[in-house]
Amino acid sequence: QAACDGQCAVVGGIELKRVEKKPPKLYDLTTLQREANRYYGLTASQTLQAVQELYEEKLVTYPRTDSQFVTEDMRTTVESLVQTLDGKTVDVSCVINNSKVTDHHAILPTMQSVKCSKEKLSETKQKILSLIIWKLMQAVQPPFIYEDILVTVCCQGRNFTAKYKDILQPGYTAKLVPFVETEKDRDVPLPKKLEQGTVLSVVRAEKKQGFTSPPKVYTEDTLL
Repeated sequence: QAACDGQCAVVGGIELKRVEKKPPKLYDLTTLQREANRYYGLTASQTLQAVQELYEEKLVTYPRTDSQFVTEDMRTTVESLVQTLDGKTVDVSCVINNSKVTDHHAILPTMQSVKCSKEKLSETKQKILSLIIWKLMQAVQPPFIYEDILVTVCCQGRNFTAKYKDILQPGYTAKLVPFVETEKDRDVPLPKKLEQGTVLSVVRAEKKQGFTSPPKVYTEDTLL
């Protein structure tokens, strides 16, 4: 710290790594229960009760499923759902896989739910139905593409690194979780004027002390 504080530094190298993340799969019962707990604090039994009632009201498909895909014969149905919800025609091939559907396909909203007045539902059922619709819309979006950037800076014969993240295509991440406030993005994009050989005339050096934390206790989400 003493050697580097107030000195100049030079950007030695910039490494770029392109990352492409596929959209998430549709809901089976367990993933629905996990995310309902994570986002809304609902227990697994509360989620099951709500989605069972939605099923009985013909607003979602059969909930007690362990599949996250639908079959080929449902292609037109899924396309129609997405078209009605988003006003766009998309390729739904990513959610179709006959070999991964056993007794029941993934949980989907029904066309009746798309047209119904959600305000008449209880708050819990509104949230669960909105989650199921959100997951369908996420699952058929393009992938999330970004670049991980590692910058190496040399100062007084010592190398320091900084990490940045440039989003190239938001893809499925543009669909925000319903009823949840969005967190501030902590990812920092690469400064435009930073390139290999750039001289940083005066740098500030400081040292910090950190402590590790013990593992968090289980929630129903992490236990499931």
